[in-house]
Amino acid sequence: MVRKDISTVSVRTVGRLSLYRRLLSGLVADGVRSVYSRTEVAALAGSSAAQVRRDLMVISYSGSPNRATRCSVR
Repeated sequence: MVRKDISTVSVRTVGRLSLYRRLLSGLVADGVRSVYSRTEVAALAGSSAAQVRRDLMVISYSGSPNRATRCSVR
């Protein structure tokens, strides 16, 4: 897996990624085990699914369109 140099990630992207993490942490605390779409995360974040996808691509994360993404926050 090729990682993007951290110096090339914008401050705004880092802010949104931090927001996604906080939102997912909240879901885990509420007992949610899986998130089924970027649309769910986008709705919680007040963003678009395309923006969430682009932000996640920056950190080389890609999910499967056929499976849910487990909500495990480390």
